[in-house]
Amino acid sequence: MLTATACLLFGVVLLLGYLRMARAVTVNSDGASNALQAWDLFHGNPLLRGWTLSDVSFYPTELVQYGLVQLVTGVSPEQIHVAAAITWTLVVLLAAWLARPSGAAPSGAAAGSAPATSTVAVPLAGAAGTTAAPDPHAGAPDAGPHASTIAAGPDAGTAAADPAHASAAVGDPAGTRTAASDPARASSAAGDPAVADRDSGEEASRGRTLGAAWGWLAAVIAVAILFVPMPGLAYQTLLSSPNHTGSAVPLLIAWLLVERARHRAWMPYAVAVVLAWGAAGDPLITFVGAAPLVAMTLLRALRRRELRGVDARLALAGVASIVLSHAALWLIERLGGFHAPRPPIQLSPVSEWPARAGTVARMVGVLFGTYRPGVQAPWVEVMLQAVHIPGVLLAILALSLTAIGLLRGTADRLDAVLAVAIVCDLGAEIVSTLPIDLLATREIAPVLPMSAVLAARLADRWLLQRSPHAARPASHPTPQAEPPTIAAIPLADGAGGQERHVATDRRDVSARRRRRGAGADRRGAAVHRVPARAGLGLLAVVLAVQVVALVGYAPPRADPIEGQAAADWLQRQGLRYGLGSYWVSNNITVGTSRAVTVVPVLSGNGKLTGMCWQTHIDMYDPSAHDARFVLLETERPMYGTPRDVLAQYGQPLRRVDIDRYAIFVYDRNLLDGFSAAC
Repeated sequence: MLTATACLLFGVVLLLGYLRMARAVTVNSDGASNALQAWDLFHGNPLLRGWTLSDVSFYPTELVQYGLVQLVTGVSPEQIHVAAAITWTLVVLLAAWLARPSGAAPSGAAAGSAPATSTVAVPLAGAAGTTAAPDPHAGAPDAGPHASTIAAGPDAGTAAADPAHASAAVGDPAGTRTAASDPARASSAAGDPAVADRDSGEEASRGRTLGAAWGWLAAVIAVAILFVPMPGLAYQTLLSSPNHTGSAVPLLIAWLLVERARHRAWMPYAVAVVLAWGAAGDPLITFVGAAPLVAMTLLRALRRRELRGVDARLALAGVASIVLSHAALWLIERLGGFHAPRPPIQLSPVSEWPARAGTVARMVGVLFGTYRPGVQAPWVEVMLQAVHIPGVLLAILALSLTAIGLLRGTADRLDAVLAVAIVCDLGAEIVSTLPIDLLATREIAPVLPMSAVLAARLADRWLLQRSPHAARPASHPTPQAEPPTIAAIPLADGAGGQERHVATDRRDVSARRRRRGAGADRRGAAVHRVPARAGLGLLAVVLAVQVVALVGYAPPRADPIEGQAAADWLQRQGLRYGLGSYWVSNNITVGTSRAVTVVPVLSGNGKLTGMCWQTHIDMYDPSAHDARFVLLETERPMYGTPRDVLAQYGQPLRRVDIDRYAIFVYDRNLLDGFSAAC
């Protein structure tokens, strides 16, 4: 309950911080178009009949989110800011949850949390074999004349059967020494079983505490990478209109199911549904979700020759998600619903790949916060750039190591899927004809949370292996001349005073070897402790600096919408309906809460034509609307030029120029005879 409350409070703090950042971004026509579609979706048009959307519809994802937010905010720029803040908060929390190992606990802590027995096994050097055997009277205050064995902490059975396990228990770099590695405690436990029970309880409590702490380490690392975006382009990419950023939510949910519900029979079905849900709104999920899942799980299934296992079922789930998403969109269109153009994706010439790769590298810098746009206070940009550099380096290292693991066949399933998804997203941007510039960073937005998860999982394992509180990893076994074996020490009978069956000299030799091994362990732990402390210290610095930036730096609030000055003038003049360039059309409609409606147009053959993109066919209906002005952006002639307007409608009553906008006012309905190709 305490953990859930802390996470909820953290989420609220994130939401408020991200809302402040989102308000630093001006609402453009893309987000405003989605807002109008969401309003229609929730007000009697569930299939969005008559709408032509963009090549990314966001129909079952962000449009639903927008509609829910509008129940509180109405159709307004604030609604877009709130939705963006909610989306990025969800991305950060889901990434942290996914990065956190399931059932995470360091091996030393996990051992400490297991139930202990009331017997102790003492490692003896040179023993011929393992003769320990459980006694039915073990742990009773009066065991009688029967010889009892004392198990080495919680894993006595394992230690007795596996000398290497016993060897690791002897060194015990975690400091959670059991009776097996401490002759004094062994003697005390032999005389009083209650001491062993008490010690094992302390070990269990310490182990649970360490396990809980280490379980959250990876989550904290993921949050550190995603916590505070760089002001400027990163705000515009991650905290504005739906720009593929929200598509990371269904991706992360699908990977959570793969990781957390891997033993559930229903898991592949749920993964297929979640990926299909996301892909129906954004085709990018097919390329960075379903395709990597199919490729990696099918490869694992073939390598292991398990064609009926979890990997094979997940491969089928990925294929099923593609079929389901396409079937859903086909059915909607057949029922008279919205139309979404197919994205025009083709291979770019090979000669362009190096230049495109360089631009993609800068786009990655925008996402991770290492690219300085020079639009905010220099101290803010320099500080955030410095603390974001470790994150991008860690992500590159994690991707490289996972690739090596893939070649060797040792990569974890989730790590492999994440790595291939990242490569697919970046690679598609390099080899395709998709528009490529820093504003196109939105196309690779899911790379950031997936990289954060992959990097956090790698860093967590690395720090865990070097932590003085974790058991020594297998690659660093306890230095000993030879692994000790486990021999039972029959305890003396209080009445008969029987002699011990183990010679004193053998016991002394064993004790000396244990002391030497423990000393080597302490020296080894000290060596491993240095990089672990350095890594944790760097993480603390990164988080502290980002918290200071989040709390202390208030980004300047931007104008609510693009073309705000033109919108204000139109509203003051009482002009309610007109035509305009795309980037000053639907955003003005939303920014004025429909007090002024501007319909998008294009320039074609020397005149203005309707735009088949983010528009509804009724917008151009002269019987329903009376358009009396044309609003143009003089810097974007593809959406209409003054020459187009004059050739089509003649001289206006007046022309007004405001900043880079030109407004032509007429005294007749400009929709009469207007060509709406859609």
